[in-house]
Amino acid sequence: MNRLRRWFPALVVACEIATILNGLVVGWVSVWFQLFGDTADRDDYLVSTGGYAAGAVAGLLGLLALRRLEVTSWVFWLCAVGAGCLVPLALSSLSSAGSADDRGAGIDTWVDGAGGVLALPWTWVVVVLGLLALVGRGPRRATSP
Repeated sequence: MNRLRRWFPALVVACEIATILNGLVVGWVSVWFQLFGDTADRDDYLVSTGGYAAGAVAGLLGLLALRRLEVTSWVFWLCAVGAGCLVPLALSSLSSAGSADDRGAGIDTWVDGAGGVLALPWTWVVVVLGLLALVGRGPRRATSP
């Protein structure tokens, strides 16, 4: 059990990085991966906005858990920069959605992009531990006996 407590912060850091990267992938792929010469429309930009925003919110919540677990400062700041970079990307996609062509069926929204990020289990590790840290509960860094 003591070995697990020592590896737990590394597991949370891995989940945090995977969540940030997943937000980046969902946001980027929904706009820039178009088949058969198609271009991104309003729906694609809205999905991108949801992916970036969900990755940013989950990543910022995860920072609370990382602070409580007292990870090294460079790891914390690396994750903070990663999560923070998703915020302007989400705002840029939202701005582009307002000026893009409305050729889509109107059925894809930001919820689809957020669902692409929130559907993965490592995101929920970060979200739950971040919410627990927000209320002052949850795991702490293991201390040496």
